[in-house]
Amino acid sequence: MNRPLTYVTDKSIIPSMADSVIMYEIVSGTFLILGSILITIRYKYRAQRQAKVFLNSKPKIDWMKITSKTR
Repeated sequence: MNRPLTYVTDKSIIPSMADSVIMYEIVSGTFLILGSILITIRYKYRAQRQAKVFLNSKPKIDWMKITSKTR
């Protein structure tokens, strides 16, 4: 008595596996999205703060010296 493969894949294996896989994907996806959003927000604000500090301090840079050194 050999059952066709479709019966195995449709009835017994897939449902139990699919539920756990879908749950895992949902959880990991939400964590990834939240993490990426948090990181982008943090870096945006840090960059803004550094830019403010940089613009307020107004360092006197001799651009000619820097360019001649790098060439």
